[in-house]
Amino acid sequence: MPRHRHVTTAFLLHNGLLLLLHRSDAVRTYPHHWAAVSGSMEPDDDGDPLRRALVEIREETSLDAEKVQLIRGARPLIIDAVERYDTMWHVHPFLFRLLGSPDEIVIDWEHDEYRWVPAEEMDGYQTVPNLAEALRRVYLPESVHAGLREIATDRSMGAQRMFVRALEILANCVRGNECRVYAKDARDLFVHWLNIAYHLTMARRSMRASIVCAVVGVLSKLRPLIDDSAVSELDNVVRQKRMDGLEAAAVETIYAASETSQRTEDRINQNLISYLLPAASTSAPASTSASASASVSASTSASEPAPILHLMTLSYSTTILSSLRTLIAHIAATPTPQRPTLHLTILESRPLNEGAKLAYDLSAQIPESALAHTHVQVITDAALATFLPLATHVLLGADRISGADASVVNKMGSLALAALARRVYDRPVIVVSSSDKIAGGEPENEENEAEEVTRVYDSEWWPSSGAVKVRNVYFERVETMLIDWFVMEIGVVDAATVRELWEARREDERIFEML
Repeated sequence: MPRHRHVTTAFLLHNGLLLLLHRSDAVRTYPHHWAAVSGSMEPDDDGDPLRRALVEIREETSLDAEKVQLIRGARPLIIDAVERYDTMWHVHPFLFRLLGSPDEIVIDWEHDEYRWVPAEEMDGYQTVPNLAEALRRVYLPESVHAGLREIATDRSMGAQRMFVRALEILANCVRGNECRVYAKDARDLFVHWLNIAYHLTMARRSMRASIVCAVVGVLSKLRPLIDDSAVSELDNVVRQKRMDGLEAAAVETIYAASETSQRTEDRINQNLISYLLPAASTSAPASTSASASASVSASTSASEPAPILHLMTLSYSTTILSSLRTLIAHIAATPTPQRPTLHLTILESRPLNEGAKLAYDLSAQIPESALAHTHVQVITDAALATFLPLATHVLLGADRISGADASVVNKMGSLALAALARRVYDRPVIVVSSSDKIAGGEPENEENEAEEVTRVYDSEWWPSSGAVKVRNVYFERVETMLIDWFVMEIGVVDAATVRELWEARREDERIFEML
């Protein structure tokens, strides 16, 4: 039985070149081989590979933690026992950017030489086993790297837009053959795409649910197309043809997923209208829960007054924006005697004022025929309690819906809005979201730069000493007890249905175990 050994491998990047270290005679394993900064995990690491990587960088190059910047880590690469070392290696790769000068590097006794080399020349060196494979886990094509940076830093994209953007990044990588140059066969090519998909899901962890659904959905459809024959059993022509076929299927599958996203949006829009204005539909939306249907079943006859809706929402949800646009178009198309009136109140959503942006984008889409029946206003977040009594419904978007308990993670301010609506004013709280936001596990609590908050402060009175700490937490959880219904593409559903949806697809994420 081989023993299991966890090691870290840290690649240092400077001006497009990677640091390689030549292992000396003094080391026990793989002397005279080239390697990155590496070392075995130790008990005092507390199971944290990143901590060990930084220790090894300091020991092997004399560079302190402030002289390097983490670009990304990856899932560990598992290497079967090789040669005379009866060991199963678990390699935790990391990619760092060198912030200091290369002249500051001083190697230790484990090495007798170091070089800065282009990544594409690494195959020309005698390296420790699987070094190139570990590198490709973290050293990604430039188009992918730029896309990951965009997802990680963009503050305007909602979760639904991230769904589409993730598919675009993956499609561009496939079409550009950026992974094909490293792939031995179709299975190897698929694993490279899977690695990119994994990094896409980790680029913005607080909003990863929809990205997981996007890329896992595509790759799960491609998985059956992979041939598991050994590379040596196939000639090069056959291997190339199979990779051609896999690439063509990938592009087609990604395109179909994008098209499905648009159809999903259309169904959500119609289901929300049917919920808010039951007379607009001859029947309740398909899959609508019986109690939800009963709560909206009172139809509006020609003799009754036209319905008046007072909706309240916050932040910027592309799903809610699309639903509101469709609702306003429905208002414009309804004959005047029974034309509904919409009063929409949007919390400005500090610090980036996404709610104000939602109001601005929506105002540009209001047809002239609906202007007299559509009234949009923006209020400060602190004015919530003053305006909420006028609302008939509260609409929330969702960056993530827990598959375990159907609680919702959404922009800061959502909890106060939902709690006040349900507990004080007895107003229904409706989550408008596609089912791809349902996810397992716990989300990462995202906190961003204090400057986003303080930029509106007067520098003459704001202390520069740092004595006052400013917190800028982006997301919070809304518990299931504060949510009445979920308007999704499958209908108006309750928390139990959300949990059932998660149970039906939770195994899909296990596809990353192939890495």
